[in-house]
Amino acid sequence: MAGIFSSTRTISGRLGLGVFSNVNQTVLPELPEELQARAEETRLYWQKLQAAREKLTALRDRRKPLEKDSPAAKALDKEIGAQDQLVKLYEFLPPVPATAHAVQDAETPANCRINLRGNAHQLGDEVARSAVAMLSSTAALDIADFTSGRKELAEWITSPANPLTARVHVNRVWHHLFGSGIVSSIDNFGTRGAVPTHPELLDYLATEFIAGGWRTKPLIRRIVLSRAYRQSAETNPKALETDPENRLLWRMSRRRLEAETIRDAMLAVSGQLDPQAGGPALPFYVPGNVNLGKPEFLKEEATLDPDQRNRRSVYLPVLRKSQMPELDILNLFNFPDPNQITGPRTPTTIPTQALYLLNAPFVQQQAEALAKRILAAEAASDEERIAVLVRTVYARRIRDGEAQRLLHFVHQGQRQDAWKRLCHSLLISNEFLYRS
Repeated sequence: MAGIFSSTRTISGRLGLGVFSNVNQTVLPELPEELQARAEETRLYWQKLQAAREKLTALRDRRKPLEKDSPAAKALDKEIGAQDQLVKLYEFLPPVPATAHAVQDAETPANCRINLRGNAHQLGDEVARSAVAMLSSTAALDIADFTSGRKELAEWITSPANPLTARVHVNRVWHHLFGSGIVSSIDNFGTRGAVPTHPELLDYLATEFIAGGWRTKPLIRRIVLSRAYRQSAETNPKALETDPENRLLWRMSRRRLEAETIRDAMLAVSGQLDPQAGGPALPFYVPGNVNLGKPEFLKEEATLDPDQRNRRSVYLPVLRKSQMPELDILNLFNFPDPNQITGPRTPTTIPTQALYLLNAPFVQQQAEALAKRILAAEAASDEERIAVLVRTVYARRIRDGEAQRLLHFVHQGQRQDAWKRLCHSLLISNEFLYRS
């Protein structure tokens, strides 16, 4: 397998300005209508660039006769700086064909030699490119001399005769739904990993997954409609004594939502969630995102396009270091390090999480939007609005005595503010933040 990957080109060479390498990119084919659209885009681009350059020249001409410290000069300097940034942004973003990050076969694919005792400078016999023999139930992969073997490796990984891929995938889906995998060490299926709690169940789900065309949605549907998934989180003293870790699945384990789910859920109940998919992860056309003095680098304080700000978290940019300030909820609630391979996330409970939920502008904004949504709902009375609020936030009917307590709260202050504070309280409650 080392020979397969060493025969695969993943980078396209070095870049300047301290960047060691660049991800290999491949130009995607364009349909005739796409070529026409890009031609029109290019025409408009040059018009905008020329207009921006002419405006910059005109501003500089107006600036020349002015005294250095005059108020008019100071105002023009600011306008000139902004216009200069705009010109550089246009120059940085000419229309280009669409590309994809894609690997390619090396010009001369070759096998690797064994590193004796793991020493890359002490080489042993050459080993033909193939799958790991002890993991493969089939014969060695038939890889042509002039190819890397990636295609053959991919076919082996997804072959119905290879049970490992399906078992690992099924186990990860189970982990995300239940909080723990059937094999709890989801990153390690080896002899040093955990033993499956329900091996027959894992085999059954893997077999059904393969038979179903490797489709994840039907797999999820099968699991969430099961009795095991639909159990409540209520405890049972006898079961707790016998199985305190709930390995036998006698109840649903309570656990906090993931960072992305908390954000998306708040946007959803407040009515602010943008259901649109896709879009550029970090738009370069927002000038504040690009350090145009060194165009290969993004600015540290990158910002989102306002039109994309409320999209689902899966479509938002992920930065290698800390996430951008607009998405600081991800930093606080255990969003994984994108530089590492992370199977299970380790949840933490720290004071800054509570402070964020109490004070963050994002949470306050969703509480205010939710209050406006509830007050605008068609309801004959505040009691009905309370029922709508509870159903919207908790996805359940209101319980006995709950309406009276919440009504007493909203009647204690100014109407709009009281409803906002009530919505805020519900959004940061354990019932909203935890699966149960």
